[in-house]
Amino acid sequence: MKKILVLTVLAGMGHVRAAEAICEGIRQVSPESIVWLKDPLEKEPKKQRFINNFYVFMARHMPYIWGYFYNSRLISGVYSPIRWYITKRYAALVAQNIREFQPDVIVSTHPFLAAAVGVLKKQTERSPHPCLTGSGKKRLNIPLISVATDFHVHLFGVNRQVDAFVVPCEEMAKYLESQGISSERIAVEGIPVSPRFSIPIEMTAAKESLGFDKDMPIVLILSGGFGIGPVFNLLEAFKNIKGNFQLAIIIGRDEKLREKAEAITKDFNYRVKVFGFVNNMEEFMSMSDVIITKPGGMSVSEALAKRVPLCLMQAIKGQEEWNVRVLVNAGAAVYPKRTKDIPQAVCELLADEASRYSMKEAAGRLGKPNCTENIARLVMETR
Repeated sequence: MKKILVLTVLAGMGHVRAAEAICEGIRQVSPESIVWLKDPLEKEPKKQRFINNFYVFMARHMPYIWGYFYNSRLISGVYSPIRWYITKRYAALVAQNIREFQPDVIVSTHPFLAAAVGVLKKQTERSPHPCLTGSGKKRLNIPLISVATDFHVHLFGVNRQVDAFVVPCEEMAKYLESQGISSERIAVEGIPVSPRFSIPIEMTAAKESLGFDKDMPIVLILSGGFGIGPVFNLLEAFKNIKGNFQLAIIIGRDEKLREKAEAITKDFNYRVKVFGFVNNMEEFMSMSDVIITKPGGMSVSEALAKRVPLCLMQAIKGQEEWNVRVLVNAGAAVYPKRTKDIPQAVCELLADEASRYSMKEAAGRLGKPNCTENIARLVMETR
C-alpha cells in the first residue's frame, strides 16, 4: 500500500482540477493506495483567499502586469528575494503536511510547491528537518513529481530536487533540457484531466440531455470558473450574427455575471442557454462543434481530450500566451486577435467541415487521451 501526497494551490481552478484528476487516476489504477489532496494554505484561509483573489483580480484587471511578473526573473530567479520569501513560507506549511502524512511519493501541481519541497529536500542534506521528527529518517528523500498544468513550465518550480517533471508536449521537454534537466527526468504525458473526459458520449444524446436541438450545431462559450475573460464583449459581438447554430454559455460561479449574460442574449435570434457553474463539463463538450474559451491549461486540455475544435480568446500575458502558441502551431485552435472577430471565425469553422476535421485530428494528437492514467502509473512506479 502506497501513500501519495498531492499538493496544489487555489490560484484560479486549474491547479486544483489537475490535482483532483491525478487523485482520481491513482484511485482507479491502485484502489488500495492512500491519496491525500492538500492545499498547504488551507490552514491559513485568509492567505489562501488572498492568493486566489489576487490572481483573479490581476487576470481580470491587470493582465499585462501579471504577465510581467510571470515572465520576470524577479520571481523565478535563483537569487530572487521574492522567490526566497515565497518558498520559505510554503516550505514551512508543506513540512507540516509531510510530518502529518508521511507519504511515499509527493506530487505537485504548482511551481511554488515544487520549489518548497525542493528546499526541504536540499535542507535535509545538511541536517534533519522538523518534518522528519518521529519518522526515523535523517533525510527527506521522498520522490517528488512536478506536473505542469499549462503548455509551459515556470522556472520557479524547476530544481534538481524534482525527481520527475510531467509536461504536456515535446516543446516543453526541450525547454526543460535547455535549463539543465536531464531527459531521463522528463515525461511527456500531457495535462491531467478527469478520466471522465476519456469516456465517449454520443453527441446527439448529449444535446438532447441538455435541452438543445440535436440537428443544429452548438457553439460552447466558457468563461472560466471565476468568470474571467472578455465574455460580455464577445456576447455583444454575437448580437448581430445570424448564425444557423445554438449557443451554450457557461459563465461560472458568479450569479450577477450570469444574470448579465442572460440580459445581453435575451433577444438573440437563435437558441441561447446560459449556465452557471457546472460539474458535467464533459457532457457539454461532447455536444459541441466548436468551443470558445480563454486559453487556460485545464480548459483547453479538457477540450483536447474531447477532440473539439477551439477558438481562443484574449490570452493574458504569461502562461496563456504559451498555450496559444502551442495550440495554434499544432493546428488544434484558431486565435482571432480581436474579440469582435470571433463570431466570424466561428461561423467560418462551422461552414468548413474539412477544417474542423483537421482540428479534431490535431486535438487528438496533442491531447493524449490516456494522460491521467499514465501519470497515475508513473506515480505508482516511482520509488
